[in-house]
Amino acid sequence: MRTNYRSGQKPSYECARRADGLTTSTCRSIAASTVDTAVAGRLLQALNPAEIALALAAADEVTDRHQRISRSAELAVDRARYEADRAERAFHAVEPENRLVARTLEARWETKLADLAETEQALTAAQHARPPLPTRTELEKLTTDLPRLWHAPTTSNKDRKRLLRTLIADITLLPETNPARARIGLRWHTGSCEELTMNRPLPPGPAKRSPSPAVDLIRRLGPTTDTHDLADTLNAAGLTTGHGRPFDTAAV
Repeated sequence: MRTNYRSGQKPSYECARRADGLTTSTCRSIAASTVDTAVAGRLLQALNPAEIALALAAADEVTDRHQRISRSAELAVDRARYEADRAERAFHAVEPENRLVARTLEARWETKLADLAETEQALTAAQHARPPLPTRTELEKLTTDLPRLWHAPTTSNKDRKRLLRTLIADITLLPETNPARARIGLRWHTGSCEELTMNRPLPPGPAKRSPSPAVDLIRRLGPTTDTHDLADTLNAAGLTTGHGRPFDTAAV
C-alpha cells in the first residue's frame, strides 16, 4: 500500500502495482479517513476505564510471571556456579602425579562450566523476554478525558500519531474479496493482534440517494397520494433525503 495525495482530493491508501503492472483481485484502495477513523475509535475504546483496569490486572500478572521465571533462572545460575566451584576445587586438590583422576576431575569441571554458561544464557534470555509494558501511572493517565483531548482543535495530528505509535505497533489493510467491506489488522505493542471489519463508504452518487425505506414508501403511496401529503408522510416517518434534509414536494 502507498499513500496518495491527489490534487484537490482527500488522501487515500492505494494498492501499489507490482513490477509487471498487475494487481491481485483483492488489491483495492481506501480513503485514509476510513482507516484513520476506525483505528482512532478502537484506540479510544481500548483506553476507557474498564479496559484500563483489565490492562492493569494483565500487566501485573505478566510482571509477576516474568519475575517468577527470572527468579527461577537466577536460582539455576546459583546452583550451576556452586557445582562449577566444587568441581574446580576438587581438580586443584588432586595430587599432580595422579593423572587419571586429574583428567576425570578436569572433564567434570569443564562440564560444570558449560552448564553454568548455559544457565547464564537462560537467565539473560528471561530478563530480556519481558515485553515493554507501560507503567501503571502511564496507563491511568491515559484515561483522563482522553476523548476530549483527542478531538480538541488544539491537538495536532502529530500528537495523535504519537499516541497511536505508543500503543499500536502497526496497522495492516487485509485482503477482502467483498468490495463493499474493508478489513484492518491491528498489532499492539503488547503483542496481541485483532481485526476490524467495516463497510466502505459509498461513492458520492450512491451515498446521496434517498434511503430505501423512503423510496419504497413513495413507490407504494405515490400513485394515489398527493405529492404534498406524501412529503408530510415521509417527514412524519422520520425519513430524510439522500442529503439528510426533510422532504418537500420537489424532493418527492
